[in-house]
This record gives sequence, C-alpha cells and structure tokens, in this order.
Amino acid sequence: SPSRGLGDVYKRQRQDELTDHFFFLLHQHYKKERSVSFYADKLYISDKYLMRVLKKSTGQTFHFWVIEFIMREAKLLLRSTTISITEISEKLNYPNPSFFSRVFHQYVGMTPKEFRNQ
Repeated sequence: SPSRGLGDVYKRQRQDELTDHFFFLLHQHYKKERSVSFYADKLYISDKYLMRVLKKSTGQTFHFWVIEFIMREAKLLLRSTTISITEISEKLNYPNPSFFSRVFHQYVGMTPKEFRNQ
C-alpha cells in the first residue's frame, strides 16, 4: 500500500493534539460548560470541526464525552459521599434534581437513589 503523505501524518497529529487539548479543557470545565462552542472557541476552531475531529479520533460524539464526564462524577459522588441528590445535581449544574435524575436514569439505567443503594 502506498505510504501516507506527510500531510496525512500532520493532519492526524493535529487531530490527536486537538483531542488531547479538548479532554484537558473538558476535565476542567465539564461541570459548568456543556456547549460545543465553548470548547471550540477555546481551541480556536469551529464547532463543526471539533465535532468531526472528536468523532474521528475517539469514535464518539462531543455530547457523549460531556455526559460521560458528568455521569462519572455523579456516580463517584453517589458512591463515595452522603451528600444529597439535590446537592449533587447542583454541583453538576443541573437546573433541578428531577432533570438530573432523569438524565442519570437514561444514562445509567437506574435512578441516582437506586444506584446509591445498590
């Protein structure tokens, strides 16, 4: 098979770099910032390009990663603290506990309360 051109290699490195930088930013801001444009602006790229790069380099969407980070934190808080579900939903910047519980249930397959009590 023909060897890849330097352009392809550079493009792949650039995409990996953007992906790494995105995860660095996501780790810092996911509790508050959930919009593609927030991260794209910080990376000086368009929303569409960020979404395309993430899909290409991770096989997952922007929204998948945001919810993944939030739910990982939610599970950690439910398992390792006794703070209320209301407080957890506030910490994770949900408008209200019932919305948080609905999203959690959709993602995890049980309510936050069930998850904590299992």
